[in-house]
Amino acid sequence: MRRCLEAIFPTSIELSSRKHIPVLKVYRRTFYPHQFIKRMVYLHSWHLLQRKPPMVKINGQVITLSPRYFDTLFGEWFSWKTAYLPRFNVKGMTFLDVGAGCGETALFYFSLGAAKVICVEPDRENMEMLRNNALRNGWNVETILGGFEPEMLEWKFDFMKMDCEGCEKTLLDLKSLPPCAIEVHGSETYGRFVDRFHVRTLSKDRETWIVQSS
Repeated sequence: MRRCLEAIFPTSIELSSRKHIPVLKVYRRTFYPHQFIKRMVYLHSWHLLQRKPPMVKINGQVITLSPRYFDTLFGEWFSWKTAYLPRFNVKGMTFLDVGAGCGETALFYFSLGAAKVICVEPDRENMEMLRNNALRNGWNVETILGGFEPEMLEWKFDFMKMDCEGCEKTLLDLKSLPPCAIEVHGSETYGRFVDRFHVRTLSKDRETWIVQSS
């Protein structure tokens, strides 16, 4: 195993075009200094093992990611406890992870005691990384290379996380939702989810909302 770096450092420092103050970049994601420090404090136990491709050790598990998904992991991990968790205890539960990326949310669920994660991911390179990460860490995963299909909701699982860049619209044809957290894109689609399912809104970032149904 490669020797751990001391911490996760910025990959570059730039000047903000709007406020004209220094900003820190970790690959493609930009942080103001106070935002980066907040993550450094919260994620102090993380260790970056290599930069290309990013390989990080989290809670004793090692995961390799594309730069894009490392951005997501570093930028959003601390908010996932609000956005991607059900109200019940996740220990021993099975999750359906639609838009599983390289396994970053599977890692999140396993670190909290999940028993199994069913990973649906359409990108072949992401799926290859995910499968390698699962093998390295001994995860109990079922992997599906492809897009989401409504028939998947008939599978046995306790909670679904969906982040699939638009495929959430297929859920609007249902009469009800399973326990889930969904990333919804676009104000029109968001309004339809609220009107049809009376979902709870957990967060908003520009034209993206995370909603939850229990």
